[in-house]
Amino acid sequence: TAKSKLAPTKVISIPRLELCGALLLARLYQSISGLCTSLSGTPRPPVFYTDSTIVLGWLNTPSYGLKTFVSNRVTEITQVLGTSSWRHIRSEENPADSGSRGLLASELINHNLWWSGPGWLALLESEWPESLISLQQDLPEMKTPAALAVVELANPFLIWMSGFSSYNRLIRSVAWLNRWRYNTKHVGCCCCRMLTGPLTFDEIRKATVTCILAVQRRYFFHGKDPDQQIAAKLFPYLSPYIADDKVLRVGGRLALGSLSSDRKHPILLPTNSHFSIILIDHLHRIYLHPGPNQLQALVQLKFWIPSLRRLIRKRGFMCMTCYKSKGITISPQMGNLPKYRLDGGRAFSHVGVDFAGPFELRESLRRKAPLSKAYLCLYVCMATKAIHLEAVTRLSTDAFLASFQRFVSRRGLPAMSIQTTDQTLLERPDT
Repeated sequence: TAKSKLAPTKVISIPRLELCGALLLARLYQSISGLCTSLSGTPRPPVFYTDSTIVLGWLNTPSYGLKTFVSNRVTEITQVLGTSSWRHIRSEENPADSGSRGLLASELINHNLWWSGPGWLALLESEWPESLISLQQDLPEMKTPAALAVVELANPFLIWMSGFSSYNRLIRSVAWLNRWRYNTKHVGCCCCRMLTGPLTFDEIRKATVTCILAVQRRYFFHGKDPDQQIAAKLFPYLSPYIADDKVLRVGGRLALGSLSSDRKHPILLPTNSHFSIILIDHLHRIYLHPGPNQLQALVQLKFWIPSLRRLIRKRGFMCMTCYKSKGITISPQMGNLPKYRLDGGRAFSHVGVDFAGPFELRESLRRKAPLSKAYLCLYVCMATKAIHLEAVTRLSTDAFLASFQRFVSRRGLPAMSIQTTDQTLLERPDT
């Protein structure tokens, strides 16, 4: 049987109308599926037909890739009917197509396709024609994929800096480059003297500032505008500010102190920059491979790097000198246990003796009661590891002998006593 429905008055495309027809079929089946099951007894898998290849393509497309109108209806259809039960039928054999094209009453009475459907419905399901139609690839009503591409202009100077593995070589190369630029700019000028000879301390300092400024502009600023710094948002607890030398430094409450400016306000550097890595490697090498705590203190004399300890440990693990100097810990092979540790017997037949303390004891509950020292004499059973404690007032031979007599009175005389090398126990040979 077939069912038709009037198209909405709003202008709508033919593929959308075909999809609404498929949705109408899904809702019709959902309402009569229980009745069909009760009448036929054994339920058979339903088969649904449409003459629109676009609708079949939509039904076999994930709904998130379709526009809202089509996506909502495809989702409802697939939830009710699924996608594997849909097939294609030619328009000449589609009874619903006859209703949509319009028929006169005299034609509708004798219209076998409307009342009985195509002739092959009377045959076995295995003899029904196969849907050999190929689905369209360029379907309408598809969402336009949006891609966001962020283009970041790389700084040529930073790319050039990343080619250095030595901090000293980088700073000296930048210093020579600054000297060449200065001499080229002032060539032929009688009032300016050309820079010659070895690099000066001031040139080394300016080269270091040049590298630091390039790294900070890359990680802590939007462009070159100092007012667009993002370091204050990334590290608000550091109170970063731009100093007179245009270097971003860590703020704080030490501005009135007598320390140097680098100690009061260290230079802020990013964690994952190549400059920070070679700086840590340089300090690690010139200070003869110190430990993480000492290297962290050396770096923080002038610089402040977030997550510095984690970075130091990471670079320390990659240092071959430190790796080779760390000896492999070898656990010595333990000897055999003595016979009295293995044989069962009476508890405390073999004991070990040692002292613990001193402990301070209050002689009374008064507030200013005098304190006196006391010790514990430990008797350890060598077979069961049981412990017998005896309190002694001082470390003397007489106090030990008194505690030993109390131990013997309670536990019995041991067959062997293993004593420590304490002089208290060695003063009298009869102990």
